[in-house]
Amino acid sequence: NDVNEEVRANAAHAIGKNGAASKEALLPLRKALDDSDKEVRANAAWALVEIGPEAKIAVSRLTECLNDLDREVRANAAEALGLALGAQHPAGSVEPHQPGVGCRGDRDLGFDRG
Repeated sequence: NDVNEEVRANAAHAIGKNGAASKEALLPLRKALDDSDKEVRANAAWALVEIGPEAKIAVSRLTECLNDLDREVRANAAEALGLALGAQHPAGSVEPHQPGVGCRGDRDLGFDRG
């Protein structure tokens, strides 16, 4: 709830690094998906990816994030939704998108905006 968006974004990222041990942060992360800052939203969605299937509490909000203007938010929301709805990472699969590391393209996610 800090007024500084960088602090909020870093907090969401730190929660994600704890993975499934961060289940108690599900409600604040769901709220962070509504943040005005795109990095906060992207990091919150990424943290939900790291938490995994327990993120099902945020399915409706993650679904709305698929229409976010920021592609990093969309990518992380799509990944979190897959895990929340029961998908498993196959062995050797690509890791979820991490904040600050290049973005997946829109077309790779089924978002053909042009």
